[in-house]
Amino acid sequence: MISARDGAPGNATVEDSSSVPVPPVAGRASDVRSSAVRSGDVRSSAVPPSAIGGYEDWPGFMAAAPRYRAADTLSQELADTLGVPEAPARPAVRVDWEETNDGVTTSRLSWQLGFGPRTTAWFMRPAHAAGPLPGVLALHCHAGIKSSGAARLVDSPTAGSGSAPLRNRLYEGRPFATWLASQGFAVLAHDTFSWGSRGFDLGTPPGRTAAALDGRRALWREAGVQPSVAELYDAAAAAHEDTVAKAAGLLGTSFAGMVAHDDLAALNVLAGLPGVDDGRLGCAGFSGGGGRSLILAALSPLIRSHVVTCMMTTFGSLFPAYLDAHSWLLQTPGLPRLGDWPDLSARSSADSLLVQYASADELFPDQGMHDADARLSALHPARRYTGSFWPGGHAFTRGMQEEAAAFLAAGLQGRPGVQDAAGVQAAAGLQARVSVQAAAAPAVPPAVPRIALVGVHGYGARHLDNLRRLEDCQLARLVAVADPRPPADGTLDSSVQVFGTLDELLAAGTAPDVVILATPIQTHAPLALAAIAAGADVYVEKPPMASLAQFEEVLAAAQETGKLVQVGFQSLGSDALPEIADLVESGALGRIRGIGATGAWLRSAAYFKRSRWAGRRSLDGTDVVDGVATNALAHAVATGLRIAGAAGVDDVGSVETDLYRAHNTESDDTSVIRVRTSAGRVLMCALTLCAAEQSPPSVTVFGTLGKAEFFYTEDRLVLETAQGTSTRTFGRTDLLENLLAARAAGNGTGDGGADNNLARLLSPLSAAGAYMTVLEAVRTAEPPREIPADNIVWEGEGDDAHPVVAGIEAALQRAVLSQSTFAELGLPWARPEPANPVLAVDGRPVAWLQDGSRITPTSSPRPYLHPVTTLAGTVVTDHLPADHVWHLGAGVAIQDVAGVNFWGGRTYTRRAGGYVWQDDHGHIEITDTAESPGALDQALRWIGPDGTAVLSERRHWRYDAVGPSVWKLSMDFELSPAGPEPVALGSPGSNGRENGGYGGFFWRLPPTSGARVRTASAEGEDAVHGTVAPWLAWSGVFGTVGRPGHGKEATLVFLASPQAPDPWFVRLSGYPGVGLSLAWHEPLLATRDNPVRRTVTVLVADGILSTTDIAQLTESLGETT
Repeated sequence: MISARDGAPGNATVEDSSSVPVPPVAGRASDVRSSAVRSGDVRSSAVPPSAIGGYEDWPGFMAAAPRYRAADTLSQELADTLGVPEAPARPAVRVDWEETNDGVTTSRLSWQLGFGPRTTAWFMRPAHAAGPLPGVLALHCHAGIKSSGAARLVDSPTAGSGSAPLRNRLYEGRPFATWLASQGFAVLAHDTFSWGSRGFDLGTPPGRTAAALDGRRALWREAGVQPSVAELYDAAAAAHEDTVAKAAGLLGTSFAGMVAHDDLAALNVLAGLPGVDDGRLGCAGFSGGGGRSLILAALSPLIRSHVVTCMMTTFGSLFPAYLDAHSWLLQTPGLPRLGDWPDLSARSSADSLLVQYASADELFPDQGMHDADARLSALHPARRYTGSFWPGGHAFTRGMQEEAAAFLAAGLQGRPGVQDAAGVQAAAGLQARVSVQAAAAPAVPPAVPRIALVGVHGYGARHLDNLRRLEDCQLARLVAVADPRPPADGTLDSSVQVFGTLDELLAAGTAPDVVILATPIQTHAPLALAAIAAGADVYVEKPPMASLAQFEEVLAAAQETGKLVQVGFQSLGSDALPEIADLVESGALGRIRGIGATGAWLRSAAYFKRSRWAGRRSLDGTDVVDGVATNALAHAVATGLRIAGAAGVDDVGSVETDLYRAHNTESDDTSVIRVRTSAGRVLMCALTLCAAEQSPPSVTVFGTLGKAEFFYTEDRLVLETAQGTSTRTFGRTDLLENLLAARAAGNGTGDGGADNNLARLLSPLSAAGAYMTVLEAVRTAEPPREIPADNIVWEGEGDDAHPVVAGIEAALQRAVLSQSTFAELGLPWARPEPANPVLAVDGRPVAWLQDGSRITPTSSPRPYLHPVTTLAGTVVTDHLPADHVWHLGAGVAIQDVAGVNFWGGRTYTRRAGGYVWQDDHGHIEITDTAESPGALDQALRWIGPDGTAVLSERRHWRYDAVGPSVWKLSMDFELSPAGPEPVALGSPGSNGRENGGYGGFFWRLPPTSGARVRTASAEGEDAVHGTVAPWLAWSGVFGTVGRPGHGKEATLVFLASPQAPDPWFVRLSGYPGVGLSLAWHEPLLATRDNPVRRTVTVLVADGILSTTDIAQLTESLGETT
């Protein structure tokens, strides 16, 4: 509830009138419309009616009102041209009513501006929002409908639904302001000058307006239409706008200037409302509202981020066919003297601008929109302007609204400081151009950078397209190309010189300012050195060089000469990266557990036949280092390193590679690379070119409070926290354009020259050292291991055929989540890990002991058995599964040992009433091992996160055959305190989670089809979970049919510990697992005099055992059933 208060500093004065009955239709416009219906033909009146009905005090106001005082010269020029009067700093605000619906609290407000009728507005914010919210002024459109104003943006039972048809037509049915509030903003939507509550009284319309209304009535009569009150008013108001514009001109202002006055006053109201952060204000509008957004941001320094939707073109493009489509909001006399319509944006000190264009907009010519987009791109440095083109006509679709909300969220997330250097630069540039008219652009001046492109095919063709765009914006000029295969006739302008090599190009005296290298990997270093020596800055495609030594040589040359070298990692130009950095640095994601880069693409045989170097590690003795991580999905690695905070060589602590190939190539096409940064972060890169279907690659930041997944080819960021999931799409700075801006500013970053805040290189060579360290690890690694043919399916024929590695998508996910290599996952086609102690029965290996040393710390590293197989070889354990990567084969794990988590994953706490990530993970290490026939004895230490031993354990494994198809595994473990004090062993169940008492012996099973879980007296997960029974059996078809060691029937019979009646912990529907619970409801105390000891036996059988089979088997072993 907005409470009544005195006018406290920094807040609008609020007069509470919530007890006053609410009229059926808010504001004066309702009375006006009724009068218009009753008036009929008014031309017989003896006294001419007022041309400014309801605004008779307007002339007096303008005579006394001072002009608007802007914060700077550029804004003042605009204000004076529009004739904007000073807006009240803090109008007295009255609350008419307040209500909460669907999670949004809406207050209807009103205030008096000193002339004309009272302003009605709606203030919306999330119900029960905590802390100051970013504020957005939602600006309604023109639409030729003035009977209502901001109501079209508001959804409120009390406000009525009269705007629904307009909303359906132009806003895809969504009340934009109310919806925006539900996204976490404090939103104010007000009726502006001449709309809704601020409408003119047209009950007795003046002559020209009356005549226009009569004509409209005649058309309605001919069509048999009975117009509504609102339709009558809107018809009169449409004609009356010309009269209002005339009146404004006579009063020394303009129609747009008076609208701007009302908008400035509303912005001041928003800034002073309770719960609004006045340092994080933005505005957004569609159509006429978009024009208002552009003007408001140019006038007020309070606006930090703004959105202009379907209201951007050049003035010249309106001639001759589009003039009549627009109102006096756009067409203010004298405005073009300040520059073109897009130029007004450079008068704003806002940090960011989003302009949304409708590709089939009926109100603007296509060329005008694209020219405006090019002009805005030229005006604004990196990160300040984003333009997006949307399919369809003149409408603010839901997709556009969602993009706008995401953009505002990014722009208003932190409290900004003073105007940034980019804004200063843009404003300074406009100051020098204020005399420029909207006429044809002048010829390209000599100062425009001269560009040479080396390599015009493949990705070079994209550079040609981009250069055409930059030439149209007068930002660059292509003067020469070099390629052994000349481009097709007509591809280039006749003025562009064509050469076979870069050496020929440079020798001809072309003197390029920038050389772009879109050439084979192995040529990058020598060509870059040649370009630098010739005095040119360089743009080099990824990967920058083919070895770390080459990188260091080129970097040294750039630093010595002061030349800039930009690397073509386009994803590093995304505006999402600063947002991700803020999420990490602010702690919004909690403690960072890891970062994963995942890419699942497919490449055909033809891809590797496109050139001699494709798929090669070297060519004619020269390093090439083509590969999934070094070329095709290099952006995944580079983006992951940037997010991990690794730029230079020294930022990388270690690189581990696990490289494979399914194609007939030298290079890898399916690999995992694990990077540990010097700061301790882990980046897992799991990449393939052998997927069944291509999907967008991503980099994910995993935190203890949430995760952020960045789909870098789409600039899309998906944020998941306890508050929910949000998706935002960001803009991107073109890296060549960024290089040109850095040159214009004087320098970039550390490749050459001094640092400069005006325009820094976003992907400088100096920041590619970390990536080159990864490439060097790939270059020097053992050749990729060939994936056996029985794990590959080829799809397609001939050169279009592409391999699909079995289960690769799941393997990529597991690798990233568990921070494990393919070899560590034990995939059937991966290289074998170093030999571990093997349990063998009658000479047949049936279980492998893993020491757990490579398990990530948050999974509580510990020894375990995996894989465990039947005598016929069917695998009956799983480890590192994607659903719970801390589930590790067969072993012992406990979630709460005196407050230390030896289970892995999140910890269930009574205080939180749920699972939370904590820095409480311990690890178990083997201190001694003794092997003998059929036995393995171990001594272990359970060590807490501070390095202190918590428990000592003796573990005894026994194993032998029971029959031709059954073998027995027994594990006896004894836990005693490492120190003199007793140690409590707990579980989620003992900490308050119902039926969650797991901890102790645990066996993670692989996926099992047709699984049956049963005891002697019950069957099914719900029936056996939490029960005490002598045995529990699990049977079915284990694993995936068709894979070695999988797809066969088997049965596991778990025999309960004789030392205590521990309940069975069973999971089937969520994941397959069986355990015996030490602390189902209450903690169990381990002391030196009374250690906790349990013996668990598992019968591992091929085939399906019946209950009778199990009874006979256990009886033969001396077990009681």
